[in-house]
Amino acid sequence: MLEGEKVIKLSNGKKLGVVCRDLVFRIFGRDEKKHLFRIYNGWALNKELLEDLRNMHVEFIEIHTKQGNIYKTNIVNFFDKEKAIYYKNTKGEKDIQLVLPLSFWFKKKKRGNLRDILPAEEELAHPNTLKKYVSKTTKK
Repeated sequence: MLEGEKVIKLSNGKKLGVVCRDLVFRIFGRDEKKHLFRIYNGWALNKELLEDLRNMHVEFIEIHTKQGNIYKTNIVNFFDKEKAIYYKNTKGEKDIQLVLPLSFWFKKKKRGNLRDILPAEEELAHPNTLKKYVSKTTKK
């Protein structure tokens, strides 16, 4: 973790996400099949958590999924009554969730790591490898 970043944990101690220096709250490892709020087709976050994040001057929420997608939205969307949906679980849970439909999120695919793109070290030992790699990646 970099200096100036803050880890946000659930009441059970499990790490939920990180508030980064760029004022983005990042959540990692969400499974869209399990965590996407199907009834409203959106992502839900705890209202108190969102209020705490807003008080920390967080500007954006970013959700990184196991399916390789990144969802990003401005935190103010959660507090817009015309966009967000208030949801209280009927199973007796006390917390209120704010659900923000996917239409208010920007979605993009994660890019591969440089290791996925660059040739292996053994290949770099060959003098022509870098030439081939550069010509492949710079052609339009």
